[in-house]
Amino acid sequence: MKELKALLAASGLDIGGCVEKADLEALLRSFETTRQRPLEELQESCAAGGGGRPATKDECARYLLSSGLGRRRPTTAPTPSPTASTKVPEDASATSSARNGNLAVEEEVNQLLLLRRDGFPDAAAWGFAFLRVQTQDVATVQQRYRAMMRMLHPDKVGHLPRVAKAVELLREAKELCERKLSRTVAPGQPRDLGSTTLCSEPGRRRYKLQWLAPEERDGAPVHRYVVSVVDPAYGRALTVTVLEPDYSEELRRYIPIAELGSYVLAEEELQKMPSVFQQKVATVQVVAANDAGQSASATVKVPLTVALPAKSLLAEMHAPNVIGSASTKMSSAHAAALQRILGGQQQASPSPTGRDNKRAAAPKAKATAVANALKPQAKAKKARTLGMARRCGLL
Repeated sequence: MKELKALLAASGLDIGGCVEKADLEALLRSFETTRQRPLEELQESCAAGGGGRPATKDECARYLLSSGLGRRRPTTAPTPSPTASTKVPEDASATSSARNGNLAVEEEVNQLLLLRRDGFPDAAAWGFAFLRVQTQDVATVQQRYRAMMRMLHPDKVGHLPRVAKAVELLREAKELCERKLSRTVAPGQPRDLGSTTLCSEPGRRRYKLQWLAPEERDGAPVHRYVVSVVDPAYGRALTVTVLEPDYSEELRRYIPIAELGSYVLAEEELQKMPSVFQQKVATVQVVAANDAGQSASATVKVPLTVALPAKSLLAEMHAPNVIGSASTKMSSAHAAALQRILGGQQQASPSPTGRDNKRAAAPKAKATAVANALKPQAKAKKARTLGMARRCGLL
């Protein structure tokens, strides 16, 4: 292959249009065959093609091959020698066949150049018509492209402006068809969407959302995830965040789409959506998306009123038996109500008399006293106070 290219380059021939080894060999054979012809005949052929009368056979052969005239013969052939008499009919037949082939290619080129894009519904339809494709699939498009490129190869038709324009349009038609057939589609739905409560304190509630990537499909890549929350004030889902691959300053590395499978929903970051956290349950949606569109939404119901366990209650109070002290996080109304209940239980005796009878009230009366003490506050705070009292064994 390299030797052929070197030999052709040394002869001054253009090998830019040669793709395979067979093309190089055909070009070399054509050059050697053309050089066998008489100089005067070559000069007449060059002059007929507008190339003047070169001084040497090599110059004539190079011009004729570059202009596509290398296989043409004059109408008046020289008198053949006896040894070559049997070859004349074959050469004449080859010349006639080549001429007919060139005419067929020229006619094909003319028809291709007459195809206007504005006469088709879209660019891809023009591309399929240009390639003469009947079955619209990638394999057929590539097969037709290779066949037409062989037909319009410069070694067969020469370096003609109209042919070069047809080749340019042929490449463009192939790209349009492949783009149409290889178009991406929207990805599938995220899988196994769930939530975990990180903090249930009103005003600071945080929930971690986790999901798995959609099932892999050809032509359906995931470029980003969109997290939305249904806001009852608007009656529809509003986008909270869009997760895309990006560089993380905290981790000091690039985060690919494969690692984007979680998000923390924080109440403090959604202060413009107060109605969301006034519900008992929030509806969260996650969709996968790419340039072609987005998937169906994966939905999860996130409970917003989660009761704290007894251990968490004591941890929130920081220490046992410090209700009402300076170290507690409870409000003064809570502390005062629970302190009265606790004091009543500590001072109760088996035989109550006088003042003790008033303090030794039934649990229901104690609960009523707590509720009355908390009337100015919201119902949520009342329920929380009663719950804490029951967990501490005060009721």
